[in-house]
Parts: sequence; structure tokens; C-alpha cells
Amino acid sequence: MQIPFFNNEELKQRAQEFRSKFWDGIIPVNIEYIIEFKLGIKIIPILGLYKQCNADALIASDWQTIYVDNDNYLDDKYYNRLRFSLAHEIGHLVLHRDLYISFSIKSIEDIYNIIEKIGQEYGIIEGHANRFANFLLVPRDRLSVLALYGFLQSVGIFFYVSLVVWFMSTAGKMAGGNMWIGVIMLMLFIFSAAITGLLFFGYAFFLYFRDEKKDAIKLVGLNLAFLFILTLILFVIKVV
Repeated sequence: MQIPFFNNEELKQRAQEFRSKFWDGIIPVNIEYIIEFKLGIKIIPILGLYKQCNADALIASDWQTIYVDNDNYLDDKYYNRLRFSLAHEIGHLVLHRDLYISFSIKSIEDIYNIIEKIGQEYGIIEGHANRFANFLLVPRDRLSVLALYGFLQSVGIFFYVSLVVWFMSTAGKMAGGNMWIGVIMLMLFIFSAAITGLLFFGYAFFLYFRDEKKDAIKLVGLNLAFLFILTLILFVIKVV
């Protein structure tokens, strides 16, 4: 029985390929939805699974079922742990398909027999599945996308503010005591506050109400950082 070996780059690539095929781009990665509705694999809770074999989840050799510990499955405090365990089992599906078919896992006893049979090499395939799960559930390219959004939104605010300042400066010179110019400038100020607020918070609110709260907070932070950098650059170029 030959155990396949994968380095970190290969594991990352396999996780990215899987994600690009089945992931909808929403954070966090809904691994349970992918398993049940895109892969067609049943998730079946089993009483005492963790106590029997020290595992939160196990995938059958026919790839039709993932068994999970019933208590952990129903307890919200184990939600993230269960997500990782499910992703771990998908790692076996992606990385060790042929090997697992040869195992013919049909019972808890089969698991013990396999561990005893392959010995320390079982730790190798478990390590593969753990790292695959980590790469699968934490898309490294997501922060790059958020940074791009933050940069573009900040640049948009910068150019809009520049346009408004130019208009107000020009209108001020043309006012000549005309009160309606003042009214127009005040209305423009209110309109500008709404526009810049939409540019700054719009997509962050969209992410927040799509239950991507961590990404929403990151985006607001990136917007602030880019605006500060643009302001600092402008200050150095035009003032200092």
C-alpha cells in the first residue's frame, strides 16, 4: 500500500482548484452546503462517534456519506471545529480517493484496523487532510480582493472630493452676493456627504448584511488606511 505525498504548494493548489469549482465566493466557506448540495454527500450524525474513535467526522469509502459526532453537530460552540472536520474529510476525498476505496471503510472497527495496519503513515495522510482543510477554509486571495476594493473606493472618494472642491471654489468666486449660490453649495455639501458615505461604507454594508462581518470590518479598515495614505501623499506633495 503506497501512501501519496503532497507538499504545501500542491495542497494549496488542490484546495484552490476545489474552491474554484464549488465555492460561491461567500465568506465563511459554507463547507456543509458544498458537501450536501454540490457533492451530494450525506452528513449523518452518529451518537458517541467521538468517544468511539476520537474523531469528529469520518467519510465512508463509497464517498456517499460523512458521519459526524451527534453531540458536536448539534452544539453551536463546536461549529468551527465541525467545519474544519468536514473540510478535513473532503481533503481525503480529493487527495486520497483511491487509497480510501482500498480501505473499504464500513464500520468503526475498520478504522481501527486501518490505523493499525499502516501505522505511522496514517499520520501522513491525516496531516495532508488537515493542511488541505486549512487552505480550503481560509482563501488567501480574499484579502487581496478586499484590498483592491478598498483602494478603488478610496481613489473614487479622492477624485470626487477634488471635483467638489474645484466646483465650490469656482462657484465662490462667481457668487457676488448671490444667496442661491450659497444654497447650491450647501445642498452640494449634503449630497457629497451621502455620495462619499456610500463609496466608503456601501460595499462594507453589503458584506455585513450578507453575514460576512469580518470582511466588512477589514474593508472599512482598508478604506481608512488608503484614505490616510492618499491624504498624506497629497500633504507631502502640495504642502510640504
